[in-house]
Amino acid sequence: LRRERVERKAIAAGTAKQMEKLKRDKEAAERLATRQADKRTAAMEAADEEDRESALAAARHVALETARRESEELAARRKAEEEAKRIADEKAIQAVAEEEAEERQKALVRDRMRQGGRVVVTLWMFVVALIGVGYGTRIVGPMVGGAITSLESLRITETEPDGVVPIEAQEQNPDTSPESTPAVQPVAPGPEPESLDRLDDLAQRTNSAIGGYENVAADFDAASGFCINIQAAFVEVQDAWFDYSATGTAQLAAPLDPDRAARDKTLYGAVQNVEIAFGETGCPRP
Repeated sequence: LRRERVERKAIAAGTAKQMEKLKRDKEAAERLATRQADKRTAAMEAADEEDRESALAAARHVALETARRESEELAARRKAEEEAKRIADEKAIQAVAEEEAEERQKALVRDRMRQGGRVVVTLWMFVVALIGVGYGTRIVGPMVGGAITSLESLRITETEPDGVVPIEAQEQNPDTSPESTPAVQPVAPGPEPESLDRLDDLAQRTNSAIGGYENVAADFDAASGFCINIQAAFVEVQDAWFDYSATGTAQLAAPLDPDRAARDKTLYGAVQNVEIAFGETGCPRP
């Protein structure tokens, strides 16, 4: 019985120890599982935190890029606005300068025409006093337009000095017979070579001025109302014809040779054509 009791006690003690060991093992396993679960949770939280940081970093990057693009676009708009303002200012300044230049040119043309008009009228009165209305009108007629063109009608009735044949009659009847000529005049010596050279230079200048006027007239647009260029070209023709007539042909002491006489008639007709053409432009006479 004692032995059985001892065995039972031993079995009970062994069972208790086993139970205690099982309990400890169970607690250790639970602690291990808890630690592993904590590690997995920490890892997941760390991964989530890393994802959040990455997402925040990406959002910050996008925001910075957006801000940079908006800043560049704003800078480009400001630069474009400044460039447009600069161009507009330059155009305004250029327009003002062109208007001022046009006003100065108009004033210059008006001054030149006032001075030229006074000189033309004075010269016409002087020439008429010396050689008659017919010759005086021929010299300055194309330069004063309609102001004295009515005097052309006086060429037929104008009384020439006794024994003098008008230039127009000589040109129209080169073979004037002694019977049709009031008096036979002695043959005058030819013009001085220097006078002829000057006359040729003045004729060339007049011809060039007429060509310049024709070039300007070809580009003239009456609808634009911009008359300053054609007015200036018209003044050049008048100045050249004035010099040719007043200081060229009027200073010759003898009739022109046939070639120069033909050129003289051609220039006279060309200047009259310029007068007519300018009148048709609708621009005011300078």
